[in-house]
Amino acid sequence: MVMKCYVVTEGYIDTALLNSLLFPPFSPDDVLVIPREGTVIASMGQSPAVSMARTLLASGHLPIALIIDAETTSEDRIRELRVTLEETLALAGPRNRFGVFVAVPTLTACLFLDEPGLRKLFGAELTTERLIRSRFEPDKVLDELLSATGRPPLNNAAIVGLVGSLDKSRLQQFPAIRSLVQFIESAVRAVPA
Repeated sequence: MVMKCYVVTEGYIDTALLNSLLFPPFSPDDVLVIPREGTVIASMGQSPAVSMARTLLASGHLPIALIIDAETTSEDRIRELRVTLEETLALAGPRNRFGVFVAVPTLTACLFLDEPGLRKLFGAELTTERLIRSRFEPDKVLDELLSATGRPPLNNAAIVGLVGSLDKSRLQQFPAIRSLVQFIESAVRAVPA
């Protein structure tokens, strides 16, 4: 199988989340499974992720998807971040070979789109207050939920376990993931086998 796209993330947790959500072993129950024609690459923060995406873009012919946590819900700051990232990548390669996807506020926020699944996992620990806070600080709320139920802190194994226990079709409705999937699908169609 020929790889047709790189997806660059800010870290290992985002990489584990995207791999288990978008590139899992096929199951007839899955609403969306992208053929394993892409590779998700973890960096250690925003700046290294941008640097990695620029390097891949400048040195190859494969489309690059950069997915970054906004770390904010401010529309002005999100717009500014997206423009800055797009301009930075455009210095390394043509705009038609990359996509920039901003997860608001972080990629792990997608897990909160399956509230019924989270209620099954965390029961009464998933309070209304925590659900509201998850819109602004999902990583912190996930850590609290994991700790309150005697599980280890947020890490790759925890993310894979959570994604495996939740409704993937709900998680895939997260705006940054939905846009990323469209980009990957178009990259897979555009690159010959």
